Amino acid sequence: MKMFEFIEKEFNESVLEREKILAVVFYARYCPFCLKFSKTLEKYYSKKKVDFAKADISDDNSPYWSKYGIDVVPTIIVFRGNTIVDRCDGVLGIGIVEKDLVSLLERINRL
Repeated sequence: MKMFEFIEKEFNESVLEREKILAVVFYARYCPFCLKFSKTLEKYYSKKKVDFAKADISDDNSPYWSKYGIDVVPTIIVFRGNTIVDRCDGVLGIGIVEKDLVSLLERINRL
């Protein structure tokens, strides 16, 4: 499985109209914790049964910040169609650590 990145205007088609589960990693290019997390994510995303996508929300005016209640990046929100079925929010000054990603993937596998 290859991770893909979508742009804002593709969000409905790429994410919300899918029937299959999709985990979207919301990140910002300027975030050092996002860069660190991307290396951790690479170890796992190709081994799991879930598809991943990335959404760059570096622009503070991105609607995703408020629409999905994102306070810290990286944040992973898991969608099935237009329904949020799980999420893993980054922690300020830490991001997402490997054990939290593993826990999220285990929960996704039970969906």
